[in-house]
Amino acid sequence: MSTTDFSAPEFGNLQNTNKLGRELWMSEDDTVESQKMIGATILVILGIGIALGCYGANHWDPKTSSLSIVFGGVLAGGIAWFLLAKKQQLRHCEGGLQLDCDGRTTSIPWESLKSLKCEWTDNYNTGIYIGSVMLLKFSADNGEEITHKTSAHSKLEKQKYEGLKQLRECAGVVVAARMEEQLENTGQVDWVDGIVIKHDGLQWAGELGVITYPFEELVFKPENGAMQIKVAGALKASKRLVNSTENFEPGFLLCQSLRHGPPSQQQPEFAGTAR
Repeated sequence: MSTTDFSAPEFGNLQNTNKLGRELWMSEDDTVESQKMIGATILVILGIGIALGCYGANHWDPKTSSLSIVFGGVLAGGIAWFLLAKKQQLRHCEGGLQLDCDGRTTSIPWESLKSLKCEWTDNYNTGIYIGSVMLLKFSADNGEEITHKTSAHSKLEKQKYEGLKQLRECAGVVVAARMEEQLENTGQVDWVDGIVIKHDGLQWAGELGVITYPFEELVFKPENGAMQIKVAGALKASKRLVNSTENFEPGFLLCQSLRHGPPSQQQPEFAGTAR
């Protein structure tokens, strides 16, 4: 019988409908905005290059003509970057995730999501929040992957920050539920760094061999971008886990549910990996 009750959080502002159900929220990669700025810069360079080229051709000025060639090279490079740069839109839907990138769509239904990797840094200046940098990577059973890197700056992009945070938590819940299912079927499930999650504790190999440490003897201490697991009592064992390791967050969520019972709208202790 399942010991936890993982369920996806509630969302509002439901919008479009697609094969994954209604779209709940959409995040656009930062490169989209930067491409607009670069495109405008290219137009300026193009105008200057053409003007100098015409002047050099009319007056047979070698220096001006050479400068025009340089501008032409910069222009060609800028156009190449503009054409090759990826434009991404990550959509959070009722039934899963969808990434639109350069005309190609990658979809991962919730039922096939097997892993989550998150690099999430909240930045502060003299105690004042100034923004976040986020990289989320999702992997499916069929090998499909979705990677989305973006940022949110201060309170100006609070909606974007909250949307990605909800997406991160929802994906973590989905993967944690799959890990729990494996735990129920086999009695154990692999986590990270050689750690195995069992019903009564965590197991890993150390100087004393392979030992299962009961949850009541484990102390979880968050650090800057990591988590220290220490064993209370006579056994002096410990593990340091990096938060950005694949499936760190879903595994930790499962550990918390096994230690404290089913979660009830708990905020993940690992949210915000650095300051």
